[in-house]
Amino acid sequence: MKNIYSFNYGRLLLLSGLLLCVTWHSPLVASDWESTLEPEFTWYPSDNPNNENPEADYHANSSLAVTVGRSWSSRYHLFDLKLFAREDERDENRTHADVREALLTLVLNSVEIQAGIGRVFWGVTEAQHIVDVVNQDDFVENIDGEDKLGQPMVAFKWYSPFGDFSAYALPYFRSREFNADNARPQLPVAVYEEDEQFEHPDGNKHVDYALRWKHYLGPVDIGLSWFKGTARAPRLEPCYRSGTSRANADGSSLDTPNCDLESGIPSAPPALLLVVNDTLALLGLAESSADQQTALEQEILSQVSLVPFYDQSEQIGIDLQYTVGPAAFKLEAVSRQQLGEHFLIADVGLEYTFSAIFGSDADVSIVAEYLYDERAEDDRFIATFDDDVFIGSRIGLNNTADTQMLGGVIVDRNHGSKIYSLEATQRLSDSTLLGLETRFVSDVGADDPINIAEHEDSVRLTLSLFF
Repeated sequence: MKNIYSFNYGRLLLLSGLLLCVTWHSPLVASDWESTLEPEFTWYPSDNPNNENPEADYHANSSLAVTVGRSWSSRYHLFDLKLFAREDERDENRTHADVREALLTLVLNSVEIQAGIGRVFWGVTEAQHIVDVVNQDDFVENIDGEDKLGQPMVAFKWYSPFGDFSAYALPYFRSREFNADNARPQLPVAVYEEDEQFEHPDGNKHVDYALRWKHYLGPVDIGLSWFKGTARAPRLEPCYRSGTSRANADGSSLDTPNCDLESGIPSAPPALLLVVNDTLALLGLAESSADQQTALEQEILSQVSLVPFYDQSEQIGIDLQYTVGPAAFKLEAVSRQQLGEHFLIADVGLEYTFSAIFGSDADVSIVAEYLYDERAEDDRFIATFDDDVFIGSRIGLNNTADTQMLGGVIVDRNHGSKIYSLEATQRLSDSTLLGLETRFVSDVGADDPINIAEHEDSVRLTLSLFF
């Protein structure tokens, strides 16, 4: 998918000024507006053997997020607007803009009706959010799944004594964007989004549906959800790209990708022909058979990319948190039907908080979670966390700078692979926030899907300026 937005830093600063002017002078947002300007620097300490552009080892990025919200006409109406734009000096796909929210809400006592573009979050665990399926990940922003694209929706919500009920109709699907071919983080094989495929003939115009019930029962916070529609995470399959000479090797059209890789590999020539060719090569009249084979392999690989396949999916999910004193037991689990099979995916764990540790104002929480994914037994899927353990800690210093830290490691019980991560924030002033995010991979097993990130360790610094 080609990026329809293209900015440079000058245009980004001009856009920032225009947005500030609009929000400042708009009568709808005279007092309820906020904006953020966030320069960012990302360092990749490891060399990526697949990266043909060494300059992409270092990234300097700027972004702007603007939020506008206010009630007008009456207290029963609300319009929320959040616009986002980023300019990236290395990655053309990460230079993008998005309407995170443009949501009109009508409030009628205990009922809300919403229409527009919105973002919805479900979940309670730390390592991953399994039940959070409404919005597409903004994958070029961050691969951790925390940043989301705005989702066109119509929603009905009822807040009752029996819990909060929500129903969603999602009339348009937003595909996942991946980093540019020569940018980082980088996959061993590039993703060719122009060839994306959908299981349903309606493609990205398929209407998806979701339901959710959420309630508090004493110390238990429980949510039940249902989703039916296009899976947000695509399967990535190696295929000959459309328009290449091997796209129709399987007898199909040049306009569609060919995922039968064997169809594009010619039969081995007879042994006698190889002998004749090598004899001619000795006389300087032809290339050697080995050189021809190498050239053929390079030609084939140059036509192969990863093609996103978006399946239809239906799932029932539960997210639950049971709090007893300083301990919180957490669970996210879904039963998902996809490609004619049922899969169980789960994240279950415990968070225990030590308050005022060592007589200080600081709180320290210990987090332990187990991650399970039945899709690992199906070769059609890549299940990164199928039998893994997450151990981490959350630290809040409760100081005037509001210093917060969350770090931990995910350990694969089968392969021994480890993913270390750390997130930290600290206020430098009322309008300035410094952020740090690191991610390192070690001891990667040869058969572990995480080996695609083996050389993509990163350190990211952000400075958020609030206006």
